[in-house]
This record gives sequence, C-alpha cells and structure tokens, in this order.
Amino acid sequence: SVIRSLLTQTQTQRSANAGDAIFEFVSNDFGTILSMDLLSGDVGIGSNAPSEKLHVAGTALAYNVVRWITKSAAYTASAGDGIFANTTTAAFTVTLPTGALGQVIEVKDNGNNFATNNLTVGSFVLATNGEYAKFVHNGTAWMRL
Repeated sequence: SVIRSLLTQTQTQRSANAGDAIFEFVSNDFGTILSMDLLSGDVGIGSNAPSEKLHVAGTALAYNVVRWITKSAAYTASAGDGIFANTTTAAFTVTLPTGALGQVIEVKDNGNNFATNNLTVGSFVLATNGEYAKFVHNGTAWMRL
C-alpha cells in the first residue's frame, strides 16, 4: 500500500519503497518526522523503518513508564519495573539498581502476605498486607514516595 498526500509545501507523506505499507510524514528540512508500518503497527519517530511498536531515532522523554512483572524470589530491579511481589512462600529482597534522576520502580503485594513475609526493597521494608510502594530516584538515592 502506498499513501500519498500533500501536507504543506515543505512536508509530504510518502512510502519508503513500492509495495511497502509505510505511512510517512517527511519534512524537506528535517527528513522523516513520523512513520508507521501499516502491516505491523510499528511507529517510528525520526525513523522511516520502525522495528518496534515505538521506535525513536533520537532522545525520548517519557515519564512513569512501567512494565509490570510478577516475582516471588530475590530479584534485582530495573528502572521502570512494576513488581507484583508474592511473598506467600517466603520473604525476599528486591535489590534496587544504581538509578538516575527521575527513574521509577513500583511494588505491589500480589499475595496479601507482606505482614507475614516482609518484602525488602533496597533499605525499605514493606510489611503491610496489600501494600503498594513507589520508589523514585532523586539523582542521588532512591526515595519512597
């Protein structure tokens, strides 16, 4: 599929190659601004060949982007983790990474057992059933909000 139209005198929309299903906004001054692969649904910002659901060629700024996972044993967290922690079997520790300003990690009691089997996150102890905690790095250390 090829989709073409005139956006302005300096911006046009084009397909990368005949037969590709790429929907693309291009500026004569800046090159590819935004593209979408209509077959995969991948979107590119600054890229005419997106290879992920969101592919950014350049620096991106995103806040509170969390990927939720379930853990029931010792784990070293990564910035952006949301951890459903299950301490039904035993208490365990989540090690916090070095971290950088603005990074976030969230934790939720997934088994309603923190009172019986505490969860330690860095130097913080979570000991209330159903507890939720959010940790943000202030550029120097992790803080619990």
